Amino acid sequence: MTAGASLSVHVFDQFPQDLEIEVSGADVALFAPNRPPDDPAPDEAIPDPVQLFVDALNHKMFLHPADRRCTSSASMIGSVSDLMRVRHIWRLHIEAADLAAMRVLTNMLAARALDSVDVQGKSVSPQARRLDPLILPYPSARPNLPFALEREEAIRESRDRLIEIELATPPSDEVYDRLSASLELWTSLMLLGGFPPEDLPARESGVLPDGPLLLDEVTIQMAFPELFQADEAAFNCMLNHLCCVAQEGTRIALVRVR
Repeated sequence: MTAGASLSVHVFDQFPQDLEIEVSGADVALFAPNRPPDDPAPDEAIPDPVQLFVDALNHKMFLHPADRRCTSSASMIGSVSDLMRVRHIWRLHIEAADLAAMRVLTNMLAARALDSVDVQGKSVSPQARRLDPLILPYPSARPNLPFALEREEAIRESRDRLIEIELATPPSDEVYDRLSASLELWTSLMLLGGFPPEDLPARESGVLPDGPLLLDEVTIQMAFPELFQADEAAFNCMLNHLCCVAQEGTRIALVRVR
């Protein structure tokens, strides 16, 4: 956020929950949906961070650890821009998720060049209590993964990192495309500052990815050879997604994280 910017987040500790998010500032004009059709500088466009968050929820990246049925879901109710006032308002509904997802959302908003961020939650439960998302831990991985997991010790925490998905059989084009798109979505969460390490401001975090690529006939890799300024917990979101992919019938033999 810009110097002197205002960050106000009032959310609750239970789902279902509706959110209304209003932001103003320079980056509003850079959000991809707000760019002109004949954009003279397409490389300056930034993915819509709130739509990205909703997509990650629907890809089951923020599963509650006790969620065995992959029920995480959200929907975008409305998204409106006022480019004259460089303001954007989103309204969304979160049906189920790990509460720690709120920390990732708050980080992505705080990472943007914005003058003000206001997040207001509305819970249907009278027992719901106010929650400060920035004191939450990052999302955890679901226990009892339905595939083998190898975590190699990283020689350098901030580069030469990767995740590899080894399938039981060569993937069809459909499976490859689906997993590649999921890896790109997950990477975008880090690119937009969703997982800064504890000692780094959200705006200074991020990654430089290579891939995804088919490393051999059964292995899909996403590598970060040059830069990985993200918390280790970021990998948990991809593990959660892969749990649900496996439950739907894709046979995953091994996931390797380094």
